Amino acid sequence: MKIPILFTTILAHMVLVAQSPSNLPSLELTTVTFTVVDPAGQPVEGARIEASRYGPGNAEGKTDESGRVSLQLSKGRSLTVYVSKDGYYKTGGELFRGGLYKGPERKLIPREIADAYTIELKPVLDPVFMQHRRIRGNAPAVDRPVGFDLRVGDWVGPLGKGVTEDMFFHFHDVYVDGETFAGTMTITFPNEGDGIQAFQAARPFSMEFGSNLAPPNSAPLDGYEARLSYSMAHQEGDPYQSYQEKDRNYILRTRTKMDASGRILEACYGWIQGEIEFDPRGDEGPELVFSYFFNPDTDPDARSLEYNLHRPRK
Repeated sequence: MKIPILFTTILAHMVLVAQSPSNLPSLELTTVTFTVVDPAGQPVEGARIEASRYGPGNAEGKTDESGRVSLQLSKGRSLTVYVSKDGYYKTGGELFRGGLYKGPERKLIPREIADAYTIELKPVLDPVFMQHRRIRGNAPAVDRPVGFDLRVGDWVGPLGKGVTEDMFFHFHDVYVDGETFAGTMTITFPNEGDGIQAFQAARPFSMEFGSNLAPPNSAPLDGYEARLSYSMAHQEGDPYQSYQEKDRNYILRTRTKMDASGRILEACYGWIQGEIEFDPRGDEGPELVFSYFFNPDTDPDARSLEYNLHRPRK
């Protein structure tokens, strides 16, 4: 029985040495000022902020007319914050990750929260009916573009039940030999003015800090690319590399009709939540996975990306 007791004693001593008072994240309180603004940068008065801190309960407060509120928080702890106000989309999640990092001479140094943070709160403006679909399947063909209907959520016939080509998926240069593989996915669009553009936002309703409305309130008029292409290649035994980027999402414009002057007469808008994933190694062809929201209203002014799944379509 002496050996386990000795081992436990040594282990406890090691833990105390590794986490000496100089290395432990500080529990000392510090003043942190939060500024809440809308997408135009204007202050939001009366926004309620709840912030985590060490010990029972959270720190809470409401912003003043300048959009600011100051709270007493633990200096070296991770910081989770939630901001809410009637008429706005809730924003929150882990704003700061505490703990230790390696400094000069590999010395462990505690991270400390900043003195101030600015948080954007998006207003509820125009929630609209949007079809929400998650696609997981295999490409019905390779080495040629295949049309996909966003409204139906399927490949365009005769390869699926789709009717209108919103976008084309072209899987090419596909090679698979065990764990050695390669392939390219190229996305194009059928109409002038159609296109895609990326935006950065955390996944809504996750622990990552972000808004419950990931995209902007409305789709932009400009900035769309008519072509998007990603390639991947892996040699057996090599480290895996991915084209995917954390928090990357996409806005879409399809079914665009323009007059001779370039004015948009009709268009549909939507957005893709997260990355467009493809894998050349699918059993029945390259695998495709993506999740999207699509507004089938062709009114060119119907650019809202605020999704209300319970609102009836026009």
